[in-house]
Amino acid sequence: MPGAFPISAFGRTCGENCDRDDIDLPGMQEELLEAVASTGKPVVLVLMSGRALSVRWAAENIPAILQAWEPGALGGQALAEILCGKVNPSGKLPVTIPRSVGQIPTTYDYKGSQYSRQYSTSRTGCLFPFGYGLSYSTFKYSDAVIASDAIVGADSTVVSVKVTNAGSMDGDEVVQLYVHDEYASVTKTVNFTITSQMLSIWSSRGRWETEPGDFKIFVGSSSADKDLSSLHLIVK
Repeated sequence: MPGAFPISAFGRTCGENCDRDDIDLPGMQEELLEAVASTGKPVVLVLMSGRALSVRWAAENIPAILQAWEPGALGGQALAEILCGKVNPSGKLPVTIPRSVGQIPTTYDYKGSQYSRQYSTSRTGCLFPFGYGLSYSTFKYSDAVIASDAIVGADSTVVSVKVTNAGSMDGDEVVQLYVHDEYASVTKTVNFTITSQMLSIWSSRGRWETEPGDFKIFVGSSSADKDLSSLHLIVK
């Protein structure tokens, strides 16, 4: 189309039909950030993005990071009120911020099969965990209790915790509760039908034939021996 430009010409880094092969700051923004920080002046990094960004250098060298996401028409005023201390921020991350694209996908919790081992050349673990967030106040948690440590059927119980604003500024806190099932039994029986035709080979007589004899049947989660159970089948 005459006059059309590729998406990259506009510096677009997020949106429909727009993926990235890395999640670092785009272009020369990292160099710009480092140059500004090298002046020795106090720096607050404000990230306006539609996806999580890997800001490892900033997390180690910039004293404050504000994730604004895509704040909309009144975003400028909201950011100014937060940066000037008129509003005490209380938001918490709705996603996990990874250290690099190599940590994607990330989750706030994991099953044993999803656990990743230590990285060989970088720190293991996310940059900022799901639910993380700071404010100008310090909130302390204490005296967590559960009304009843056992419930039956459709019963319910209440978990209580004391939250104290130990800072000098009024603020809100997002109190979070997570549940981990120590043991969950979810079982499904999967059936496979094996026919003699499935066991046939192209014989020297120029036709498909099933030879009588012993067969081993393997079933499991992958083709690796450790993931398979072996069964015995006789074809007569």
